[in-house]
Amino acid sequence: MNDRTILKAAEHYVAQWYLEHPMPQLAFHNMALSQRLVKRIQELGHGQNMPESVVVNAQVAALFSQIGFGLNYEQPVEASGRQLQEFLATTSLKLDEKSLILDCLINGQESPSEASELYMDAWASHVLGDGLSTYLPLYRLELQLVRQEAVGKSVSRAWFYSQIKKTKLHSNFAKAKYQTILAENQANLERQVSKKVAKDGETTRLFGGISRQPSREIQTFFRTSFEYHTKLIGITDNKARIMISVNSILVSILISLLTYKYRQVATSMNPMVIVPILIFLIAAVGSLIFAILSSRPNLPSNSAQPHEQLFSFMDFVKLKKSDYQKQLDVMLRDGSAIFASMSAALYSLGEILDRKYKYLTISYNVFMVGFVVTVVMFVITYFF
Repeated sequence: MNDRTILKAAEHYVAQWYLEHPMPQLAFHNMALSQRLVKRIQELGHGQNMPESVVVNAQVAALFSQIGFGLNYEQPVEASGRQLQEFLATTSLKLDEKSLILDCLINGQESPSEASELYMDAWASHVLGDGLSTYLPLYRLELQLVRQEAVGKSVSRAWFYSQIKKTKLHSNFAKAKYQTILAENQANLERQVSKKVAKDGETTRLFGGISRQPSREIQTFFRTSFEYHTKLIGITDNKARIMISVNSILVSILISLLTYKYRQVATSMNPMVIVPILIFLIAAVGSLIFAILSSRPNLPSNSAQPHEQLFSFMDFVKLKKSDYQKQLDVMLRDGSAIFASMSAALYSLGEILDRKYKYLTISYNVFMVGFVVTVVMFVITYFF
């Protein structure tokens, strides 16, 4: 079994394995990465005039290097090694030849052979070198899909930085072509990671350096929503004032009518006329009560969560001034906390508006029913 034959057999085995075990969540550690490593090994091997057997050994190891992430994401190297052993068991290679291929994956860093060094140079020069800008977002996406949770850019940067710090190129050809790229990538990652650590650990003055702005669409949404609900509350209060004024006047007139020289009014007026007047008086008082309830300052009683208590005065006045400023400083540096506070305040406005409209609707309904019943009673009194 010559070198080219073993490589073809490995390519067919790996391709068939990925067909039977699709892993869409592996955006970084996948077959595409293995194939790119195979090409880089070919480039480095020919650039160093290495024997064909050494190049093929490294390429076979590279083909199986990412399978382990689909089998056991926490211990991928061991899983890849077991899968490679299963494949090598189907070949006619000698035991020492199989060991050379396995060492590229399992024991290559402890006692590197030529094939192991070639494989490690291919990984470093491609993944940590000219392919870094591509693999940074892919690795972050993969972590999000595997962990089923949001992963920040700092996590992927820190992982690549830890890898690039302990990486070195072995061959002179690889050093001449890719050492500069590796050094530049290491410097950039170190600067980004250090900046993140400093930002997390620094003690800043209150409201210092706050510059992030939400998108125009988000600003428009909250601005329009708050203006709309505020206008509706204003309209509701105006309608409530109208009902309060009208019913106050009616109640005053009706009470005066019934109490002023009551005996004279009672003897001179048809007793049946007094009944609709009393009905209208009761309706006016009921309508007045609900109109007052609608316009009365009665804020929602539910308490906000800690990150939602900085937008509305009814919550933040419970805090001391210094605590309020500290929490506000923290919130303004966190876009999600800002949106949580604004959405909670918008929801509170909706609750206030809902209460006002309910009471105002009852006030108008009571007034309308009382007015209609009064008119009907007067008609019955005079014509029947």
